[in-house]
Amino acid sequence: SQNQDISFAVSQGVEIDSMILKNSQMVLDVNSGIPADAQVRITIPGLVKNGIIFSELIPVDYSGSMPVFTQTTVPLHDYHLNLTKGGTTSNTLEIIYAVTFSGNGNGITNSNTLQCNASIQSMQYQMLYGYLGQQHIGNLQDSVELSIFNSAFGTGLFSIVDPKIRFDISNSLGI
Repeated sequence: SQNQDISFAVSQGVEIDSMILKNSQMVLDVNSGIPADAQVRITIPGLVKNGIIFSELIPVDYSGSMPVFTQTTVPLHDYHLNLTKGGTTSNTLEIIYAVTFSGNGNGITNSNTLQCNASIQSMQYQMLYGYLGQQHIGNLQDSVELSIFNSAFGTGLFSIVDPKIRFDISNSLGI
């Protein structure tokens, strides 16, 4: 087995603890140059849905020619993604790869390799937890002209009760 830590690239002091995903998907690629059947188990302890840790078993069937490429896509809607590695850090995701080979009598040399790649694509979230740093929001004005009063006759009073401001912020990462 092999562990891999993936650091999420963020800027301006952002520390993401966790998020609840929506409409995202995990793409798992396995490229094998080993002349044998294999099973690759990919486990992500920080990716949980309904109390169950994400774990996917990918069969790699050797048919006599190499390389053998396998791709699996798993929807991640409603998964909770924890990026703290058990509370020790932030912005970091741990992935554990475990490979089991089924022998067929073919020899394996140092030049034979097996490569695994896990990526989250179309990443969107429902909720995001952590410290978002100090972000520049842009040029905000303290007043908004309402043109409906430009042609009003006479005088009167207009007031807004219980005003609220809503920020919808997005970028290419969905953050």
